[in-house]
Amino acid sequence: MSISIALSNAYSGLFTVSKNAEIVSSNVANARTENYSRQEAVLSNTRGGVAIKSISRAQDAGITATRRAFDAEQAGRAIESRAYDRISGTVGLPGEPGALATLFSDLEVAFVNLQNAPDSGVLQGRVVNAAKRITEGFRQISDEISATRLSADKDILRQVGIVNESLRRIESLNKDIRTLSTSDQNAARLQDERQALIDKVNSIIPVRLSFSDSGDVSLFARGGVVLLNGSSRELTFSPVSAITPAMSYSAGSLSGISVEGTPINVTNENAPLGGGALAANLRVRDVIAPGMQTQLDALARDFIERFQNSSIDTTLAAGDPALITDDNNVFSTPNELGLSSRLKVNALVDITNGGELWRLRDGLGAASPGFAGDAALVSRLKGAFSTPEPAQTGMGIDIDMSSFGFASEISSLWISASSISEERLSLASAALEAARQSEIDISGVDTDQEMQALIEIEQAYAANARVISVVDQLMQSLLEI
Repeated sequence: MSISIALSNAYSGLFTVSKNAEIVSSNVANARTENYSRQEAVLSNTRGGVAIKSISRAQDAGITATRRAFDAEQAGRAIESRAYDRISGTVGLPGEPGALATLFSDLEVAFVNLQNAPDSGVLQGRVVNAAKRITEGFRQISDEISATRLSADKDILRQVGIVNESLRRIESLNKDIRTLSTSDQNAARLQDERQALIDKVNSIIPVRLSFSDSGDVSLFARGGVVLLNGSSRELTFSPVSAITPAMSYSAGSLSGISVEGTPINVTNENAPLGGGALAANLRVRDVIAPGMQTQLDALARDFIERFQNSSIDTTLAAGDPALITDDNNVFSTPNELGLSSRLKVNALVDITNGGELWRLRDGLGAASPGFAGDAALVSRLKGAFSTPEPAQTGMGIDIDMSSFGFASEISSLWISASSISEERLSLASAALEAARQSEIDISGVDTDQEMQALIEIEQAYAANARVISVVDQLMQSLLEI
């Protein structure tokens, strides 16, 4: 071996170990940095010694894909669980103070007490107040359902903005990575940033990746919709400022998602953009919350129609509203949607609206007070409220129940749905944590291993430096001859 070749080999070795030391120090410094992948120099032999062929990032595509799948599922489950918890928390547990079923129970007790003492103004007032608390409870729950839908609508807008911004940045990173050498450590840093952005998009819309020979990445939604292929595609969504029970996507009063102007189905988990947080928000807005609204309106219909029977209060003329009204009007079947937000106690018995309590005993349409001890009407009102009746279609219940029974059953159904949703979230979170740990085991930094590598780098540096020192001594000896 000539002196020049030995010197060249030593210099290339020094450069390589110096670069390796830089990589190791970067690994140690970023040991706790999220989305950082451990870097390692890939070496190759050259005529002049050794060179860094590329800088690889520790990763396993299969494990990362699995982690992303669980990440998207967990994000969607979390949104649905919060929605169920928010709405079911408003309806309350049967037996709890203020819970809807408890309010129904309070009214039943008030009817029984008044039936025993129909001349008592205090007990008459308790029946009216108990009925008013029920109508207020219906309104609060209906308002909470609408508020939950509006929150989902706003969150959809936020998520669309995140996806669009992330896709544009990934497109820019593709260009930057393409222009950098594969042996440039900056390229690895940009790849880490790109991976973090892909993860952000994936939690909202699950994606599949495709890499080109130049290092570019293309993103496709799980259903095949192109999100980024060379250039990014823009998602569009139009939010609303308020949502009422009658508003829906199918009716055209709520916006859907479009990609480059083309409407895309998202609500279904297997839809083109389904499976992540975006689809979950749309399901909350368009499926879950409206379904609960339908059940609540059906319960409200059962409540109002029980007293609307003409055989109960014979003082009412055809078309007159009964004890419970649809915004002070008689309820009509085509108007069931949103009924729960419009229930009111008839003003004729509501003293806060100029009504008279005795009408609860003698009839809403009575011209004057009747016999103080007459409990016939009160008994009929109590019987109508307590007698098991067939369930309204929208309730999702197939057995006959009293008004209180239906309120308890629907409350239990909602609480059960919330519990099931929470269990699904827990399972998804556990699966995500396990997948994330597997990914960390592959791509994470082991500081002990890095310190060991640093010792080897130090030894290699010393060996190459010794070669240069020996060559220098040989050169001095030759010059002295």
